[in-house]
Formats: sequence, C-alpha cells, structure tokens
Amino acid sequence: MSALFHSRKFLVAVMDAFLATLAIALTWWLSPDNVKQALVLVGIWQPVFVAVIYGITVEDAAAYDAFSHPNQKELPKPSETV
Repeated sequence: MSALFHSRKFLVAVMDAFLATLAIALTWWLSPDNVKQALVLVGIWQPVFVAVIYGITVEDAAAYDAFSHPNQKELPKPSETV
C-alpha cells in the first residue's frame, strides 16, 4: 500500500482530482460567466495530466522490459536464469 502513495502516477492523479475539485468548488462562489471560464480551465488542463500519466506509464513499461525498474532490483534478469 505504501508503494501506491510513492507512485508518480498516483500523485499526479490525486493532484489532478484536487485541482479539478477546487475549480468546480470555486464555481459556487463565482458569477455564471466565470463558471464557464473555470470549466474551460479544467478542460484545458485535464488532457495535460492524462498525458503526464501516460508518459510515466510508457516510461515504467520500458523500464520493466529492460529489467531496470526499481521494483525489479531483486528479480533475476533473463540472462542470469540459465
């Protein structure tokens, strides 16, 4: 469970959810014109967070394929199992 809280993907997702919630909560106190702007801002930033999470996932997948991911330190490499 502690590995989850140290995961970059998890932290980015939590930050994204927090900022989106904050932006929506601010719309309660803003005028209707500003609500539209706040929702547009959330819509603009959402793909950025998704792209960052995707990039981290691709990076982690490449590290697993190369047997160089930090979680694989104790695992033998395929060349060492023969």
